[in-house]
Amino acid sequence: MTRLEQALQLASQGFYVFPIWPWEGNGEKDDGKRPAVSGWPAKATRDTKQLTKWWNRHDYNIGIATERFGDGGALVVVDVDKKNGKDGDEQILRLELEGLELPPTAEQSTPSGGRHLLYRAAAACKQGVDVLGAGLDIRSRGGFIVGPGSDIDGRAYVLNDAPLVAAPQWLVDRLGLDTRDRTVDRSPVDGVDPARAWRRAADYLASAPVAREGEGGDTTTYKVAAKLKDLGATQEQALNWMLEHWNDRCDPPWEPDELAAKVSHAFKYGQEAPGVSAPEAVFTNCEQPENVNTGVHPFEKLNREYAYVIAGGGHVLWETTDPHGAPTLMHLGLGTFHTKFRAQKIQLGKRAEYLTEAWIEWQQRRTYDGFVFAPGRIVDTRWYNLWRGFAVEPAQAPEHPMVTRFLEHALQNVCNGDKQLFHWMIGYFAHMVQKPWEKPLTALVFKGKKGTGKNALVERIGKLLGSAFLLTSKRRYLVSNFNGHFENCLCLTLDEAFWSGDKESEGILKDLITGAEHNIEHKGKESYKVANLTRVVIIGNEDWIVPASHDERRYAVFTMGEGRMQDREYFREMRVGLDEQGGNAHLLRYLLDFDLSTVDVNAAPATRGLIDQKHESLAPIEEWWLDCLTTGEIQGADFGGEWPKSIATNRLRAAFERWAKARNIRGRLPTEVAFGRTMKKIALSFSKKKQRADNAGDASYSFFTPGLDVLREDWDRYIGGAVEWEVE
Repeated sequence: MTRLEQALQLASQGFYVFPIWPWEGNGEKDDGKRPAVSGWPAKATRDTKQLTKWWNRHDYNIGIATERFGDGGALVVVDVDKKNGKDGDEQILRLELEGLELPPTAEQSTPSGGRHLLYRAAAACKQGVDVLGAGLDIRSRGGFIVGPGSDIDGRAYVLNDAPLVAAPQWLVDRLGLDTRDRTVDRSPVDGVDPARAWRRAADYLASAPVAREGEGGDTTTYKVAAKLKDLGATQEQALNWMLEHWNDRCDPPWEPDELAAKVSHAFKYGQEAPGVSAPEAVFTNCEQPENVNTGVHPFEKLNREYAYVIAGGGHVLWETTDPHGAPTLMHLGLGTFHTKFRAQKIQLGKRAEYLTEAWIEWQQRRTYDGFVFAPGRIVDTRWYNLWRGFAVEPAQAPEHPMVTRFLEHALQNVCNGDKQLFHWMIGYFAHMVQKPWEKPLTALVFKGKKGTGKNALVERIGKLLGSAFLLTSKRRYLVSNFNGHFENCLCLTLDEAFWSGDKESEGILKDLITGAEHNIEHKGKESYKVANLTRVVIIGNEDWIVPASHDERRYAVFTMGEGRMQDREYFREMRVGLDEQGGNAHLLRYLLDFDLSTVDVNAAPATRGLIDQKHESLAPIEEWWLDCLTTGEIQGADFGGEWPKSIATNRLRAAFERWAKARNIRGRLPTEVAFGRTMKKIALSFSKKKQRADNAGDASYSFFTPGLDVLREDWDRYIGGAVEWEVE
């Protein structure tokens, strides 16, 4: 497809198109992205004659104006950057964890490795750089993007064929419609209390951003001055307060006359009237506002769903539901909260005030000092309990055909008919619902081929927990700094999520299983602590799933049977019966009635699966020695294949080094002392004695071996279980 054909196709789809100079390789930042016509926002068109005229003149790159789309709409484009230290995808994850999803839509890949997410909107929104976070720019009012068919240095912009969907409402609310053309009343608000204005200003200036040369210092200074204006400061007060409490932190500090000019501009051109954020200027007593309508007062309505929480630097908590109707929590910054209700005002006295700003000043506003995660517990009213309860109410009796199916699957397929193992596992699940406030120090591991029912088991338990259950196959949910998803997580299931050789994941995983607290960090908010009550479940089909030392006690490892492998109808019936036809209420009752005195959830059963994970996690010397015991020969030895009665210490170590070299095992090899210390741990029956060397170069000390069978028994004791040795 030629660029003219591409431009005509875009126009037929509703895009307003204009020409951009093609890439020339001149090293300029906008090479290949510079509009080829002046006044392009107005000249961008869908007219085929004009487009044909432009592209017949030159083989331009293609520009898409974002201020208009179709017959009266506009575009909102999220520009996802991954360069210069920015990671837009990380910011999208952060938004998702806050419950703010960017739905799938038409998407364009860019030559720099980024992408454009294209959305429709009723009107253009405000645009800017890093609007949603570092690496998430917005193109809408007065903006454009380079369109498909264009290229930079031979690398093309490519638009997929997904439909262009409407921008989510939260995105439109957060961006706000562009208001540059409206008439603004900048007359000061009456009734600002100077003392309260100073307290607000002092609090703000203590943490306000500072101006740095080369980093948008002019804009920062303007915003700080405008904020002081909104808080109720006069122009003179704003200048004096910034000189005294803010300017010295700037790099470099402004000269007084320069700063005075910046403050003057903020007061002259600011969008809001001075004092607009000073509540006392609008009403003197908002603690008991008069009812403006019959029925529930608007403040009481807000109290039902929203609460102000001091932890995390102060923000609003929204008790809402997810797309499936399940209860969930969203942490809203004050700006987002106010924007959500910006169209709603309340009459207080003679003036109308924004509803949420008046609610914030209300003394009966629902407020908490911080968070606790205490399922099944009554907590002090100072604290917000993040536990939202179970997703279903328990039935009167446990009997249900799909509960029977679930238990059959657990016994026959998960535990391979081992009734003791089955009893412990069901006890673990029962403990989770009977005593959610008690954290066991063990984790469940399910290893097996795809289609054997690993997820079918765990997801049925997860459906009982609602928002307190998280299943993910993405490693970032485990290692990301932004871990708000852990604050109310009772069960985390890692589905093929990490590799045991990853030391970063290993440390985090161990702390997640046995740690007492989560240090919760939301993007842009201060951290806070909640109890770590998270049960960890790990699912995988690889040989090596979890890092297990020889004395590992954390993991209960289940090796899945294959009796129902790929039996989709069997698992579908169980899922539908439990999740969609009420069976989960009976499953919850079954678990609530289970006798917990019959299991110790802190003592993981020693399974063959755990021994396998220990063997997969061995250090090189241990792995070599297991190889020797398994084959009945000293691997890497330069002598005969029979098991020796004695061997010089240096010859045994040399055998290990040859074995390691043959397997390309890199890293510092152990010293003679370290090697001997390790051998003493893994082969307790070895004895070390001095003897005359049989061969030149042999050490004066030798290891005396009691025989292969005894050394295999030593290994069984070391690894904590009976290994199935191949006996000839």
